[in-house]
Amino acid sequence: MEAKQTANPPSFESVWAALQETNRILKETTAKWQEETAKRQKETDRQLKKSAARLDKQLGKLGNRMGEVIEHMVAPNLRKKFRKLGYDFPQANTNSDVSDSTNKIYLEIDVKLENGDKVMLVEVKTKPTAKDVKDHIKPKEW
Repeated sequence: MEAKQTANPPSFESVWAALQETNRILKETTAKWQEETAKRQKETDRQLKKSAARLDKQLGKLGNRMGEVIEHMVAPNLRKKFRKLGYDFPQANTNSDVSDSTNKIYLEIDVKLENGDKVMLVEVKTKPTAKDVKDHIKPKEW
């Protein structure tokens, strides 16, 4: 049995028009997709920056706490070490602040050793660098 063709084949113009419509829809869809992707990327970047800032803050707090623990471990031994060198410091205070607004001097001292006529100021570093030593020797201008 032969199949009867009842419909006319599409014309070149109708195929061309369909292709142009498909192209328009594709461009429109791609533009929307790119816009949505850009919005999502912007939001992801914002969230990553926020998370990074939170992590930096938490790591900073952890570093500060670690520094405090080391300062408290070092202070008693400093007194013994200086005693062996002939200096007796009966008092050892951690985390002291010194300020002299007239001379614009503001210091946070990790360990302050005192014996009445002498004071020894100690900066405690877990991993000192050459820059740390240079900064300690040459005070910063305020």
